[in-house]
Amino acid sequence: MNFTEKDEKKEWFLASPVQYRVYMSDIVEPGKTRYNATVRITYEGKIQKEKLIKAIDDSLSRIDILRAQFRYESGKLEYYISNRKSDVEIIEYDSDMNIEELKEKALDGFVKPFSMTGDILYRVRVAFLQDKAACMILDCHHIISDGYSSFIYAKDLQCFYENKPIEEKKYTYEDFSKWQWEYVQSEEYEHKKNYWRNIFAEPVQQCEFLE
Repeated sequence: MNFTEKDEKKEWFLASPVQYRVYMSDIVEPGKTRYNATVRITYEGKIQKEKLIKAIDDSLSRIDILRAQFRYESGKLEYYISNRKSDVEIIEYDSDMNIEELKEKALDGFVKPFSMTGDILYRVRVAFLQDKAACMILDCHHIISDGYSSFIYAKDLQCFYENKPIEEKKYTYEDFSKWQWEYVQSEEYEHKKNYWRNIFAEPVQQCEFLE
């Protein structure tokens, strides 16, 4: 995969508790796609190819956490926002296939495991069926994306492509991470944690199934 990279100054941020759990689960059994979060967006009708590609690039550039690079040192998981960007892979089909066939062809061989050490943790492919349809696929590691993130990206992409106003972002992932760490260190969280520890303090009874 090709990357775009510029000189960058690294500012490290503490990863969120959610990211910490995903990271630890992933490194126990690396090389799997269970933590891939894949989104497929299909356009039908007259497609302006260059405009769509630019809209994809512009919408991805707004999401800093997509460019996160991670390190685990001294018991802390941290990330910085890299200047590196994954190139948009472009495929063009000139055939009589239908939309469903385009979706399947676009996805073929695209979803692959990510490496937590050095990889850009997202990849993009857009497949054009002449100028009458396009299928865009965004594949991310779950440590930088979830279902709601995909909804935001799809909305931004539509706005860029249709030249509509883009809603300004009020918060960053760094804000979310800080909020989570503040919460897990709060009295409320400690109270809830102790409650569930007490609930599960007794050994679990063995279930007996009827044959």
